[in-house]
Amino acid sequence: MGNGRVFTHAVPIVVFLVSLSATGFGTDLALVRPRAGLFGVEPPHRSIYSVIEDRDGFLWIGTLDGLGRYDGYEMLVFRHDPDDPATLSNNAIHVLLEDRRGVLWVGTEDGLDSLDRRTLRFTRHPVFELDHDGGLIITCGHEDREGRLWFGTNHGLLLHRPDRGGFEAFKPDPDDPSSLEHTAVIGIEEDRNGSLWMATSSVDAQTVHRLDPKRMVFDRVAVTGSDRWSFAFLIDAQNRGWLHPAGPVALTTGGVDPEEWIDAGLCTTTRVMLETPDGMLWIGCDDGLFEVDPSNKTVRRQLLVEGDEAYLENYVRALGTGPSGTLWVGTQGGLFRLDPNAKLFEHHTHRP
Repeated sequence: MGNGRVFTHAVPIVVFLVSLSATGFGTDLALVRPRAGLFGVEPPHRSIYSVIEDRDGFLWIGTLDGLGRYDGYEMLVFRHDPDDPATLSNNAIHVLLEDRRGVLWVGTEDGLDSLDRRTLRFTRHPVFELDHDGGLIITCGHEDREGRLWFGTNHGLLLHRPDRGGFEAFKPDPDDPSSLEHTAVIGIEEDRNGSLWMATSSVDAQTVHRLDPKRMVFDRVAVTGSDRWSFAFLIDAQNRGWLHPAGPVALTTGGVDPEEWIDAGLCTTTRVMLETPDGMLWIGCDDGLFEVDPSNKTVRRQLLVEGDEAYLENYVRALGTGPSGTLWVGTQGGLFRLDPNAKLFEHHTHRP
């Protein structure tokens, strides 16, 4: 564990302290069989990496091969053009974030872009120079209550203050225990007290950090005690932290109590997490979608498509919701929509 301080207002990290069921949702959540396209319109690619509904009701779909905007009638597709600097920096869209000013931020596999809604042209933001070969992958994003924008990358953390412009970078420093522990930032969350938390990851370790807002440095706590892996981090409305399925992690020590260990073999790797307004937690994994009910400590697994050949359709990469209340589930095999009233999933996929 790093040399971080002990906090008096720590957020408890919970890692699926719940019982698992492999039988699915039963009669209260039926599955609609796949059909062609989203109301007859297809996403840009079947591999969905990010999805959001914006304040105007547009559905934005980030895929392996382009960004789609669905307005209820047609799909407008944006792609990278090497001869046009006002297009996307890369076609693989990992992060979509709409800020309070209505700006759409697009995190790609090779940088960070913002969209001018009036002209539908992109600005590519040179955030920092890489000291080795390889692209700058944007991994997560968050707007805090002060309006500052935070972006996680595979090379550190970025801070953008819209009133000042530019970007400030935070990277690991092996000689500074108050810096980030690892280069890959997998989650940025804000608790109900306004404290900012970042989760980072390496090939064999994960660390949760709390930002000291005055000194702009980090308190570290190494997370140990699980053989499961996560590429996501969430703090829910009850101020509980969620990481990967193993058991509750004490934020002050990073340890997992052996007596609280659970069998979470159904979720091998956590890819994404989302809390809906009803307090339910949705966890997307390599092998299905899991619904967590913290009130009764249960987890129910949803195979979005049944069958041995449906691996890609059950490999969940993105979760999103919006003013309509619809839950959108992006997988390697298409986009699913949960009707919040009928509790039905619909499947929409690209057919080349």
